[in-house]
Amino acid sequence: MKSIFKEITITFVAIALLFSLANPTFAKTSSSPKTKQVTLTEKSRLFTGKGGYGRKSIVAAKKQVTIIKTTKDKWMQTKDKKWIKNGFTGDNIYLSKKTTTYKKVKGAKTKTKTKLVPGIYKVSNANTNGWIKVKKGSKAYWIRSGKFVDSYIDLGNKKMQDQIVNSINKERKKMKLKPVKQDPKLTKLAIIRSVDMEKNRYFSHTSPIYGSWNNLLKGSSYRTNSAGENIAAGYQTANSYMNGWMNSAGHRANILSPNYQKVGVGIVISGSKAQYQSYGTQIFAK
Repeated sequence: MKSIFKEITITFVAIALLFSLANPTFAKTSSSPKTKQVTLTEKSRLFTGKGGYGRKSIVAAKKQVTIIKTTKDKWMQTKDKKWIKNGFTGDNIYLSKKTTTYKKVKGAKTKTKTKLVPGIYKVSNANTNGWIKVKKGSKAYWIRSGKFVDSYIDLGNKKMQDQIVNSINKERKKMKLKPVKQDPKLTKLAIIRSVDMEKNRYFSHTSPIYGSWNNLLKGSSYRTNSAGENIAAGYQTANSYMNGWMNSAGHRANILSPNYQKVGVGIVISGSKAQYQSYGTQIFAK
């Protein structure tokens, strides 16, 4: 299957765009559940209900928590009956389509005239009945649908993503550049980018759903004054993705830029109806 890739770099307000083509239920538990100790790799929020509802305090990374139950989708119930998912904070939600908003969640549900456009929104509240309160400017709205940004981490091919990050830093080492650090938020945004291209059957730095790729950075309040994106599609391995990017001057420039300190990589293996068998995104930031 044909492989394809593109690259974009943004530095401050200057934008350079280069186009290039290439061919190339819960787990079973006993009545007296056994406990296990889990060390969190990222900061994670506690919830009163699994799925990201009923927001509680945030638990720091590297903290060990006692777990009494684990679900198939990786939600864990703590010893004090709270729910947690490693790396899940529930602070941002991604809407992949126009979404109806409501004024309140108790009693009669009153729709507003405002429909939220696709993109990322800040979550201010989420209750156990499945309602989520988001902010748009100075106003707040309740919605019934949407997927937390953090949950997209499970849709990426972690093995390939890690291999690509390692390859990036090997290439940077050859040029005596400092390594880039794998950033959890950039990783989730990169996966969203790849998922969006797969689901909506397009290949571009501009989504027909939410516009420019860097709208995701803005919506998630990611602070950086320099960012760039490489995208590719149709490759089968981490090495083939990296070879495609490194053999293109523009993509190579992103990978070897001394300005960048962080990276997120999102590799999504496609479903049967997708245009390409896989989609890959690299997002770099200072």
